[in-house]
Amino acid sequence: MSVLARHVQKAGVDLVVAHANSSRALALLKTARIHIAGSHLRDETSGESNMPAVRKQFARGSVVVVNLAIWEEGIIVARGNPKGIRGLEDLARKDVLLVNREPGAGSRALLDAGLRRLGIGRGHVRGYNTLAHGHLPAAWQVHIASADCCIATRAAARVLGLDFVPLLRERYDLVVRKAFLALSPVQALLETLHRADFRRELEMLGEYDTRDAGKVMT
Repeated sequence: MSVLARHVQKAGVDLVVAHANSSRALALLKTARIHIAGSHLRDETSGESNMPAVRKQFARGSVVVVNLAIWEEGIIVARGNPKGIRGLEDLARKDVLLVNREPGAGSRALLDAGLRRLGIGRGHVRGYNTLAHGHLPAAWQVHIASADCCIATRAAARVLGLDFVPLLRERYDLVVRKAFLALSPVQALLETLHRADFRRELEMLGEYDTRDAGKVMT
C-alpha cells in the first residue's frame, strides 16, 4: 500500500492508509468510514478469494471488487529454517513457537482452516494466543527470535531476510463502494493499478503477480 500511495501521489492524491485486517477493513467500508478496503479473505469451501465475504456484507451491486495483486502466503521462519518447519502440521510440535494474527485477519483464517483440516486443536499450538497486528509485525517477531514462525506473505519474509514455506497463492483485492467511483481521487487510484511502473515496482518488491491488477473481479 505504501508503493501505491507513492504512485498515486504523482496524480496529486494523498492516500491515507488506516492499517486494519481484512475483516475490519470491510466493516469500515460498510459504515462508509473509508473509501476503499483491502482484503484477502479466502473462502475455505470454494477456495475463492474475497467475493464470498463481500457478498455476505454488502448489498448486490453496491460495491466493486478490483484486483491489486496475487501474493503468496505461507509460514515465515528464521533464515536457514533451523526448526525444519515444512508445513502447518509442524506447528503442533512442542519445540515450535508461533506468533499468531488477530481474529478477522486473513492469515489467521488461513491458519485456522489448515489446523481444522489436519485435526489439530488450537491448544496444541504453542503461541496460538500470542498476537501480532499485521504481516510485518508478525514477521518481526520471528526476526528477533521471539517466535519460531508466523503466517504471513512472502514479501514480509523478503523484507526482513527470513525464509518462507509457501502454503498458497491468493488474491489481494480492493473493495470500493460504487457511490465513490465518481470521485476523482478514487478514479486516479484505480487508474494507477494499470500503470507499468507501479506494477513493475510491486513485482520487484515482493514477487507479487500483477497481471490482473486493475481488473474488476466478478
